Amino acid sequence: MRRQSLQGSEMVYRKSCGGLLCRESFDNLHQAGTPFLALPHHDLHQILERKVRQVPVHRGCTIQQFQLDSRGVDVVLNNGEKWHGDLLLACDGIHSQIRQTIYPDITLSDLGLFCWRFITEKPEGIQTDPQLFFGRNSAFLIYPMINNRVYCYGHIADSCTKSLPDDKAREELQSRFDGYYSPVRSVLTNLPPSIRLICGRMQVMPKSVWGGERALILGDAAHGCGPILQQGVAQGLEDASLLTEELNKTEDLNQALHSFIFRRSARVNWVGNYSNTKLKDLSSTEEISRNESLKQNGPIHTCGWKQLFAMPL
Repeated sequence: MRRQSLQGSEMVYRKSCGGLLCRESFDNLHQAGTPFLALPHHDLHQILERKVRQVPVHRGCTIQQFQLDSRGVDVVLNNGEKWHGDLLLACDGIHSQIRQTIYPDITLSDLGLFCWRFITEKPEGIQTDPQLFFGRNSAFLIYPMINNRVYCYGHIADSCTKSLPDDKAREELQSRFDGYYSPVRSVLTNLPPSIRLICGRMQVMPKSVWGGERALILGDAAHGCGPILQQGVAQGLEDASLLTEELNKTEDLNQALHSFIFRRSARVNWVGNYSNTKLKDLSSTEEISRNESLKQNGPIHTCGWKQLFAMPL
């Protein structure tokens, strides 16, 4: 497996002009043998699929209808196929249609941010250290990956913009971060036209929801939050791992689901509250007080990871 280990690196926070705010090493944040890894979405999918080769996988299918009762769940796919199972697992992301059906009154919370995400070539001046740059009401992250690539994320404080067409999204990205110090400027100046930009409002779950009974909601669909701790995929994988543990302990499905929800709730609620609150704090227009707080307390990423890694699973 090709991968980029960030063991031995550090999280670096800088002003938009390049001045150092704070930094902290990744070393000793977690147990030996479990380094931070950054890998593309496609690579993660291949790793997961290799582990479930005995399970039928239907690509491009969605659930059009489902019905729950004491016997299990019946689903109808968009291709007309019908399936029956003991349990429906809804892992369909922050805009989950299954969650919306089960909880029609729950709407996503808007953090007041408009953001861009993309992967591109690594600029000069970036080695293995993730760097986060801060403007007055904006921020830009450059996160090293494999094969001389970087993941980039930028956001601005914006309560109005709903969406942008591709050409306008690129234009706005260039304009909003034009005054930033290199390597941000280098990334944007040399951004190939072929690079796909994913942009939109930063929306999160107002609270975790699980469903229960014969339908269980997992991952971002259950507890999607801001990305400050990079816990979107991580918490989804924890969901899967702990659910497997609980299902293996008993043949009583309801007991297994009850135990799983009990184990997961406090942890995912903490991750969500920390991530959403800190993400809004980082985009504060109170630039001087924010920067002074970062200088005194260190990177919000590493502070949060220390607390998270100390929590029991």
